[in-house]
Amino acid sequence: MNADLLWVNKDSTSDHLSRSSKAETARIRAHVQHLSIQSRTRRKSVPPSRSARKNSKSVVDHQRPSKVQLAEPQEHEEDDQAYSRSLEDKAQDSRLFASGALTWLPAATPEEKRSFLFFLKRTAQEWSGYRDVSFWNILVPQASAAHLSIFHSVTALGALHESLENTHDHDKEKNLQQLLWQQCFKAAQVANQAQISHTVALMSCIILVCLQNLQSNPVAFQMLKTGTNLINDLETKVAEGSLTLTPSEVTLLEDYLKPILERLGTRYCFIVDLPSAFALHVDAKQKLGLQRTEAPLLPQIFNTLLEARNLLEMIAAWSVTNATSINPEFGVYCNKRDLVESLLTQWQDLLEAVDAAAYKEHPNLGVSKMLLKAAGLVTKILFDTLGSTQECIFDKHIHKFKEIVRIYDHVSQTSRAKRRQKVSFGIDTGIIHTLAFVIGRCRDPQIRRDALALMERDDHVEGDMRASTGLNVLKKLVELEEAGRSIRRQEDVLEQDRVRIWEDQQFWHSGLVKIYFIRNPYDPQRGASFQEVWVRMPIRINEELDRPLSPTQQKSHDLESPNVVFARGMAAFLDESTGTYHKIHLSSFFLPMPRM
Repeated sequence: MNADLLWVNKDSTSDHLSRSSKAETARIRAHVQHLSIQSRTRRKSVPPSRSARKNSKSVVDHQRPSKVQLAEPQEHEEDDQAYSRSLEDKAQDSRLFASGALTWLPAATPEEKRSFLFFLKRTAQEWSGYRDVSFWNILVPQASAAHLSIFHSVTALGALHESLENTHDHDKEKNLQQLLWQQCFKAAQVANQAQISHTVALMSCIILVCLQNLQSNPVAFQMLKTGTNLINDLETKVAEGSLTLTPSEVTLLEDYLKPILERLGTRYCFIVDLPSAFALHVDAKQKLGLQRTEAPLLPQIFNTLLEARNLLEMIAAWSVTNATSINPEFGVYCNKRDLVESLLTQWQDLLEAVDAAAYKEHPNLGVSKMLLKAAGLVTKILFDTLGSTQECIFDKHIHKFKEIVRIYDHVSQTSRAKRRQKVSFGIDTGIIHTLAFVIGRCRDPQIRRDALALMERDDHVEGDMRASTGLNVLKKLVELEEAGRSIRRQEDVLEQDRVRIWEDQQFWHSGLVKIYFIRNPYDPQRGASFQEVWVRMPIRINEELDRPLSPTQQKSHDLESPNVVFARGMAAFLDESTGTYHKIHLSSFFLPMPRM
């Protein structure tokens, strides 16, 4: 891979990407100066603060330490040509492209140029998360200048994004959809004609997974499988000595590509039951017998929200290894709840002290602060209830559940007027997971119905996960637990009436979902009983292509093989060409870190 795809090439004098050695600093400056010769505009970049360099790992993070929640989209200009010029001016004027990285764009057609610039200014910023922001905002644009396959792929993403915001203009939406498929074809054609490296192929794979996910296209699962196979093949060749990677490629692979692919796959393993996935993760970590360490030290203040977010994950990771145990009879549990509770409470107090309103340049930091607070509440509940065989243990967390829903409702009200689509392809999503967790575990009738209403009202799309799909399943869960009785408080739902989701099977051709609910004691080896329920799958994004068929139009949906199976800590996707399933097993647990 071209070394220019990374601004920093690591050497022995620096072991962190965000901490540059003198040699690295010289290379960065030389690189920027070389590219700025042809730049149309010049703009001096503000150097990052010392605290930002200390607490950030990625290039983007230490350049923009306070930009945790990205800016809201700007309203479109009426004239297309004026809008295209505006996008180009804004992209050229941004810090990322102050080095003149757009000088090669005249080779593109006007339509391609517009959608690529739309991706740079809007898509990469609005749809990326916290951990993948540097991938979409720096690495992908730089790779686009060197590899046409990546350029056409991200241009397709830009066209898709704009088409989703122009549903009121059918002609424009149709033209953008045509451009989308044209760019997909060009990307595939170029990739087949030119020999590309493993790392470039992996970048293309991630982009295409996200593109296909947003269209609910089953090809996304095949691309995810392809990406996994590429990594395995690459690691095998490196181990055999038949392939040598440059320092830039090693950094790109280990710090970006592998973590992103892992998150894209692993999040499917959380769909059925978030607490169960967490318990499986803790069990796997405990069996590794990792050496115990001292508890993480909390700072006096948080300089950035990114620092707060990173510390939350650090506390959770430390607690999994040092504050949990395995019980031979009941599985895993948190044996140092008071210590974990104390750490998380201290973290929450530090977060409350952050004055997000002081960042006038990024008003959305107030929203990010609230969402981080919700993530902290979820973490508290997960550790306190870890491995429990009784659902009633969740009842004592009713105030936390209520606060989570209140936060989400406030953020939704704040953002609704500004955003046309609740869409993301980022790896750090979690709104659907978190609301499903509240609905499934909080039996207070008002709180869970408020969460259901919020889920239905916003109908978020996170990759190929759509809130309305889970909504139908969760409504059935509430119906089973309440069973027509008058429920006024959570204690009215008795333990023997409560259920957990055990398995979820989706049949795309008939548009149905088959769910297996399990009752107390929630373990088939201990005599738990199952209840099989069918619900309808909602219409997907591509309504013309994915409109569910009536069951009467199928000969027998019982004879179909499910296209997707979600179980505890596992997901399986059917390859219809071979009739076999590609299985993904839980490899790591990532806290649901929602963003809007």
